[in-house]
Amino acid sequence: MRLDPIELYGPLAHQALLDGEIDLGLIWFPAAHPDLAATAVAERAFVSVLHRDHPLADQNEVALADLAEEEFVLSPRTQNPGFYDAINERCTTAGFTPSIRQHVGGFRSVRTIIGTAGGVGMTTETSTTDVDLGNTVAVRLNDVAPAILSAVIRTDAPPTVREVASMLPAISTP
Repeated sequence: MRLDPIELYGPLAHQALLDGEIDLGLIWFPAAHPDLAATAVAERAFVSVLHRDHPLADQNEVALADLAEEEFVLSPRTQNPGFYDAINERCTTAGFTPSIRQHVGGFRSVRTIIGTAGGVGMTTETSTTDVDLGNTVAVRLNDVAPAILSAVIRTDAPPTVREVASMLPAISTP
């Protein structure tokens, strides 16, 4: 068995699994599909991404409702529908619909826009660990459900793939 990690997002990872190009994907909020089986393996806190001069930038934690009047900079829904929808669901739970300033390609671009033009973003805490955040900071959101990472395989995966997937520690999710 050989492990060749590649980085794919949302629909690309799902399609690569369905096409047999990859055997196992680790996907944030995977889409349900009859030919794919997902097992939640990790949960991580969400953080807000703020310009370093933002009034909340020096806080250890903030409530998502504190960002209700802000303009959000997010990756487009097409890049990772599950993750995008999770952000919107959490904002709705916090009592608001996010106002979108701009959709940009990935976390680096989100961070760059926020660091130069302002706005706020959301990502997982692990996305900001050991990363130069430039003119931005990550502040933990203390009142939102965590992000869920799942191991995803084809339902007809070979026994070796199913065995590897079964070795990952499953977590229970709400």
